[in-house]
Amino acid sequence: MRIALLAASFLLAVSVACGSSDGPDDDNRAQGSARGANNLITDGGGQSLVRSVAPPGMSEDLQQPTVTSEGITVTGYGKATEQPNAASIQLTISGSDPFSSGFSSSPGFNISFIEPEELEPIVAALKAKGVPGDSIDVNTFAQDTFGTGQGAAAITFDWPKTDGITQLAEDLEELVADETEYMLSGFQVLFTVKDCESLEEQAQEVAIDDARKRAERLAGLADLNLGDISGIAEGGGALAIYGLPQGCASIDELNPYFGTAANPRNSPDEVTIESTLTVTFAAE
Repeated sequence: MRIALLAASFLLAVSVACGSSDGPDDDNRAQGSARGANNLITDGGGQSLVRSVAPPGMSEDLQQPTVTSEGITVTGYGKATEQPNAASIQLTISGSDPFSSGFSSSPGFNISFIEPEELEPIVAALKAKGVPGDSIDVNTFAQDTFGTGQGAAAITFDWPKTDGITQLAEDLEELVADETEYMLSGFQVLFTVKDCESLEEQAQEVAIDDARKRAERLAGLADLNLGDISGIAEGGGALAIYGLPQGCASIDELNPYFGTAANPRNSPDEVTIESTLTVTFAAE
């Protein structure tokens, strides 16, 4: 009896799923077939370009393509370049012997930090060299360059030009050695431009042009007519997975872990601003 009931249940399930050509569920079955026949052509952003739908009662082999209203979404890339006219510099100051002290549970090792007063000769020297005082930032809880866990300090400031940096580094190295008990263990430079907004706008314009070319190519492949822009969003670019910014943010300040890697195309001769934009175009 149980086998018979199972067999009956199986036949009933098959009957409901497949339907009958002359049964009362023809309309529902046809609509289900139409829904199941939706084939989407998309770009990398997952947006549909063309949808093929089989109307109720029509065989899937005879279905005709119809255009959806989502449009075409693509990613455009752009960059703009300019000669730098300023720089952001970060000094890292730590103990002269990186293995003489540090954070440790062993007897004889003590936690030691650099006091702000010990760095006053360096700050005074920077001001004497023309560094704006309001741009100088002192952090006595910085990451040690050697990674030993000992106390370190970072002094970040704006250098209002692009020349004289090598001499500045040599002078500061000597000053730290003479005026403090520590050493200059890091000297990082990020070249910048004073008017970054216009440079970023140029990069965005290039990104939009690039997006339009990509969308036109996809529209041609899908036999569609490209319309106006219906949506746009900023993207993070290739370095986004590392938490590194694009645009003007990439030259705002030095990244504490990657240094100048926050903008890999950065040199005394050239500053490059990049823009990644996700753009949606209407399509017919």
